[in-house]
Amino acid sequence: MQRATRAFRYTLMMMGVLGVIVTVAFVGFGEEIFSLFVQEREAYLAGGDYLLILGFSQLFMMLEITTQGMFNGLGKTTPPAIISIFFNTLRIPLALFLGARIGVTGVWWAITITSFFKGGILLTWYLVLRRKRAW
Repeated sequence: MQRATRAFRYTLMMMGVLGVIVTVAFVGFGEEIFSLFVQEREAYLAGGDYLLILGFSQLFMMLEITTQGMFNGLGKTTPPAIISIFFNTLRIPLALFLGARIGVTGVWWAITITSFFKGGILLTWYLVLRRKRAW
């Protein structure tokens, strides 16, 4: 278990660095990145908005992915499945709600908001179980 915990911490650090890099790239250079794939100005401006909004959730996505891997490695696949199913399903009504108020960017905010919760709750769940030594 000590080895797994060390690997988890190391992976969190690596994913944290990657998450910061991706966040900076998406938030600071979203339009430029999107313009590499789409040449129409309106399209890459909209894509830049998309990457800007999604950029805020990158660290939480990395946190979710890493913690899910730790749970899976411990044979505890239920917590990540519960969190993933619940919040991915919640994206639909949240996207409809936000989309009706702020347009298509509401859909992107729904993805970002639920990613915050998925990463944060999954890590909290893991830490609680680890503290209780429920392995």
